[in-house]
Amino acid sequence: KEVLLFNGMRPTTGTDWLVLWSGPRMRDDIYEGLHEFQRINHFPGSTELTRKDRLWTHFQKMAQVCGEEAFDFVPKTFIIPDEAEEFKAFYPTSDCLWI
Repeated sequence: KEVLLFNGMRPTTGTDWLVLWSGPRMRDDIYEGLHEFQRINHFPGSTELTRKDRLWTHFQKMAQVCGEEAFDFVPKTFIIPDEAEEFKAFYPTSDCLWI
């Protein structure tokens, strides 16, 4: 907020705006009514990239299509609590840092 204010932008309640800082779920009509100069911090479906559990799910699906070797840069991941038992079995055999 301070950066926007410092650069001359001011809050408004009208439709004449440049930047809309929103939550991840917005109505479709807001996106459809955007002018070319207006910007929003989220786009439809952005949580599929910003949530680690959703991103991992997509990596797994693509690894099935393209092969595991195409995704060797992605560390072993478990979605808790759904994969808690798999994690408990894997953890003692691993020699890495878990976050």
